[in-house]
Amino acid sequence: MSARRKGSVASTGAERSAADDEDIALARLCKALAHPARIAILRRLLAADVCVFADVAAATALAPSTAVQHLAVLREAGLVRQWNDGRRSCYCLDRARAEPILRLMTEVRETPPGACLPCGDGEAADTDASCGGGAGTCGS
Repeated sequence: MSARRKGSVASTGAERSAADDEDIALARLCKALAHPARIAILRRLLAADVCVFADVAAATALAPSTAVQHLAVLREAGLVRQWNDGRRSCYCLDRARAEPILRLMTEVRETPPGACLPCGDGEAADTDASCGGGAGTCGS
């Protein structure tokens, strides 16, 4: 059995707070976005309310089988909804499910540059060392 890292999320539901659960859900959404092809698919879906599969595959220059795999990851994460319209597969972005990511990015955008500096002993840390965990940096 491996030891838990300091500050890591507990593995049992009783030990996690609601904030931890939200962070876990957000991490799963971010993982689903962790590929350039999936970002391209989301951009395509953002440009239209509904896309048929052929449009998604063509807009991303992916082979159909590859587009299907990436769409499956996005669907499993709940970011994309899929339904059939006759013989066509239709897709759209589930904007409500994307909201946690949007809130996180808003927090990042609204954090002033260099907000991590100064910290520790009150002196500004070197840019390369800031937030990295050395003495006098945010990670200490």
